[in-house]
Amino acid sequence: MIAIPLPVVPAARSTIAPAKEPQPDLPPPFKPRSVNVARQDLLAARNIDPFVLLPRIFIPIPRGLWRPPVMHYGWPAPTSMLLSYAEEHGLVLKMSRRNPNICTADDSSDEDEPFTEDNDAEDSDGAESSCSSGPTTSRTRKPIIARLPKNCVDESSTMMAAVKRILSILTKETGMRYPESVQVDVTLQHRGGPSEARIISVYTNYHLLQTDLPSPEDIQTIGKTLGLTTPPMWCMDQMEYEWRPVSCYVVFLVSDLYS
Repeated sequence: MIAIPLPVVPAARSTIAPAKEPQPDLPPPFKPRSVNVARQDLLAARNIDPFVLLPRIFIPIPRGLWRPPVMHYGWPAPTSMLLSYAEEHGLVLKMSRRNPNICTADDSSDEDEPFTEDNDAEDSDGAESSCSSGPTTSRTRKPIIARLPKNCVDESSTMMAAVKRILSILTKETGMRYPESVQVDVTLQHRGGPSEARIISVYTNYHLLQTDLPSPEDIQTIGKTLGLTTPPMWCMDQMEYEWRPVSCYVVFLVSDLYS
């Protein structure tokens, strides 16, 4: 049992497990100090139910030796509703090729043809090569990936755009402060496909010291506005699931780099 002062603002304390509650015996990646988590453990994490209250082992402790995984407090995202809302209000965002230095299959040209001995002969104007009897080599080429469909929707960004609009209207109507910590994210703890992995995250365990977190009453209002009937729960982030030693977080001042 961990009995320590909670580094948590009052608005979030009702979402934290009591100090007297025994710590759950969990497998990796939930188990403290789990690093280099095996693939089978990540797949098994889908069968772990979200937590009604956040186990205290996941609270980031100032001056602690380890940083826990990112845990989200929220609901399964109403994907269909948000995508329909976005389409109705002109909020749909499309995928784009973010790295112009990566070639797609449609970008190939004569200049990108594989390098062969015949090409070498042409490039050297018939000059003999001392390596002509060696194995054929090929030039390093840009990786070729499939081009995205022209109308491929960026669902996560589109859903977030819908959430922002809905919450902006809500805050204007109610006077509630806009919850800046709300995000559309993805969790490990789900039993379905990619769409079921998306969540509406109200905040994470790394927001617990922020004074502007929505109150339990505001969270209930947000859920009702989004058509969510179940209470929010805690679940693990799909990408930031490992326990990390504090040494990973050492930050040097720019001036120190040149001293």
